[in-house]
Amino acid sequence: MLISDSNNPVYFIADVHLAEDRPLVTEGFIKFCEIMAAEKATVFIIGDLFDAWLGDDMMGDLEKQTLEAIKQITQSGGNTLFIAGNRDFLVGDEFFASSGLQKLQDTELRDISGKKILLLHGDELCILDRVHQSQRKIIRASEWKNSILAKSAEERIQLKQEYFSLSNTHVKDTKQDLLEIPVDHIEKLLVNDDLDIMIYGHIHEPKSQLVTIQGKQRQVMCLGDWGNQDSAWFGKMDGEIADLYRLSLTHLCEANNLDQAIKVKAIKVG
Repeated sequence: MLISDSNNPVYFIADVHLAEDRPLVTEGFIKFCEIMAAEKATVFIIGDLFDAWLGDDMMGDLEKQTLEAIKQITQSGGNTLFIAGNRDFLVGDEFFASSGLQKLQDTELRDISGKKILLLHGDELCILDRVHQSQRKIIRASEWKNSILAKSAEERIQLKQEYFSLSNTHVKDTKQDLLEIPVDHIEKLLVNDDLDIMIYGHIHEPKSQLVTIQGKQRQVMCLGDWGNQDSAWFGKMDGEIADLYRLSLTHLCEANNLDQAIKVKAIKVG
């Protein structure tokens, strides 16, 4: 369904990967939320906000801090919207209700600034990685999720560690080209849905590209992961396109503003 958004400033982030052993990222995200609240912004969180989510009943200090940070935005008159990633698809109704975060479909079509935009985490785009796609189908099923959430905290922690180990081994042992997103697959989505813009994350390869297909210029943006090389990445709607920005996490934490964010030039392809 095509949904039109308000006139609030619109931002996009993905792959923040909040975790207890990443305190600078956590501090940066909280500061980012304070800025978004001041702007009354609409913020799309496109998957893997958390490095892992084991159930609403296992929320600790990190998760509660995050909840309060997101709540600031919604209470200010802004909006926060969430697409699950491959690390945090177990975020549940309690967190959504308490934070004001709105749960979206895995693929979300929006009308923003008059542009038809497709938002998705991005792991479903890695169609050549048949192992991941097979696992994704299993673990996204309600029956599987319910079975995991019924386990004890200790069992879930053990399963998380096993999942991380298997995931790391899979990435290490799989040919790089099978982990990439086929260009023709993206082009097919752009044409089939007559998209103006497509925004995703997951692969941690930030870029903004302008492509002309069937006589129409379209934009493809991949958001970057937070914490890598002291970076915080975000997209922001600016007229007819979405601009991609990189900001130093250290600066974000110290200055509490986005003034030194560097715009990444959109590259024309083809």
